[in-house]
Formats: sequence, structure tokens, C-alpha cells
Amino acid sequence: MTNFLFVGGGDIILLVVLLALLILYPVLMIRRNKKEQQKQKELVESLKVGEYVLTYSGVFGKIVEMTEKEMGKFIVIETGEKHKNYVTVSENAIYMLANNNPKIYNADGEVVKAEEKAENKEEVKEDNKKEEK
Repeated sequence: MTNFLFVGGGDIILLVVLLALLILYPVLMIRRNKKEQQKQKELVESLKVGEYVLTYSGVFGKIVEMTEKEMGKFIVIETGEKHKNYVTVSENAIYMLANNNPKIYNADGEVVKAEEKAENKEEVKEDNKKEEK
């Protein structure tokens, strides 16, 4: 028991560092969380109809409607190119603004323009018809 009362110099330094970490870590985490909350608040306030967004769950689409309800602000997102679907999410589900002109890649990994994409689809349809015959 008496050995516990007589702490050496190295042990004191270890205790000081441990106490400093126990105090500083929560303070730094709270500060970081406040910054992230402020950034999310600014993002949500800057949203407009017509912008493309990405949600935390990975849904990509264009904002078509924003409504305020008693439970909070909700955003309707239009997804898909050919077959359009609509998803309603909370404002807190928005992860980031996305590029309005997404890049389209072909099978070789090269960027394809929208006009070329339409031509490629027609070529694929023709090839499939030939293979079926």
C-alpha cells in the first residue's frame, strides 16, 4: 500500500498525459461536431429546386419540391433518367450538392457525351436484334 503513495517522476508524467487526454478529447469532439452541424445547416439553407443532390443513403437526383411540415422540412427528389421515380427525404438526409452534369462512361472507361450515348444505345439495340436472328 505504501508503494502506491510514492509515485515516481515517470508515473506522474503518465498520469498528467492521461488526464489531459481525458479532458481534451471530449472538448475537441464537441467542437468538431458543432462545425459539422453548422456546415450541414448552411447546406440545407442553400438548397434550391432544380439542384442535384446526393443523400447519405446514396440516392442521387434533382430537387423538384421542398415542403415545410410540422415534423420539419422535406425534399422531393426525382431520380432516374428513363424511368423517373420520386423520393421524399428529410432535409437532414442531404449529404452534398452534386454536379449538374454527371459524366457518362462507356465500357472502356472513356467519358461519353450525351449525343454519343444516344447513338451507342441505338447501336446496341441493332446488335441485339442481329444476334437474335
